[in-house]
Amino acid sequence: MTGYIINTEKKKKRGNRVHLLFLPLLLLLFYNCADKSPYTGFTSSGTGYYYKLCRIGENTVKPSAGDYITVALEYRTIDDSVFFSALRRFRLSEPAFKGSVEECFMMMSKGDSAEFIVPANDFFNRTIEAALPGFIDSDDKMIIAVDMIDIMSEEEYMQELDIFKDHLRGSKKGDTDFEKLLEEGDLHPGSGSSGILYYRLQEGEGKRISAGDTVTIHYEGKFIDGTIFDSTRMRNEPFEYVYGHEGQLIRGLEVVAGLMSEGGKALVYLPPALAFGEKGSSTGIIPPSTPLFFEIEILSVK
Repeated sequence: MTGYIINTEKKKKRGNRVHLLFLPLLLLLFYNCADKSPYTGFTSSGTGYYYKLCRIGENTVKPSAGDYITVALEYRTIDDSVFFSALRRFRLSEPAFKGSVEECFMMMSKGDSAEFIVPANDFFNRTIEAALPGFIDSDDKMIIAVDMIDIMSEEEYMQELDIFKDHLRGSKKGDTDFEKLLEEGDLHPGSGSSGILYYRLQEGEGKRISAGDTVTIHYEGKFIDGTIFDSTRMRNEPFEYVYGHEGQLIRGLEVVAGLMSEGGKALVYLPPALAFGEKGSSTGIIPPSTPLFFEIEILSVK
């Protein structure tokens, strides 16, 4: 655990130094020719898309092909109607063509927020290989809003996966079937499209959670070394919240709850970016840049 956190902190400090040196250059890059664009506030990339930086993070290290990025995405029509919104983690590939969305991701750093105007036909047909939605014409543009939440190298990603498997091994100690899965390499923890690692301890057979539902859960939070820092079970006080209302659950747990049903249980690994981030918790219990484990049980969904 210690080495993992120290490595993360060193990377952040390096990025902070670079940020102080090159922030003026970044601002100039993003805004110096905005008036030449047909879209107010946007700058031409020169390769077919337009961009607007909405927020600058505290780090200027950009992702490369092969890195794993976690992003909050929102797709909008050119007249600003939202038709898709989700959290995603994926392995970034080399740009397949000039002006591809990979180029957009590669110009962002952790903590940045930006909007990109891209040809809708290229994005759907050439990038995600899907048919254009019926409400978008082949020559239309679309807006992709991106919040760059996290950037991990392949080595860091594999380290995260190993940490999760070690914790699972400890929690399932004595389970011969589970040990066999680990030995044979057939264990594939769920990651969903969000990239959050979780393992279903028990399938839920009740109602699936939807936006606006009142959800009652038990949870137990642990540090990587297994130390418990919070447990509703120990307090015998289940936690009730409204699913989809921001600020009630940390982001990672909210995502996992949305994958579960009443009666379900799961063991969850949250990287710092989807837990308490680089600042830690306001109470000081969770240090900055700390990955966490949670066991969550959905007691009721109404």
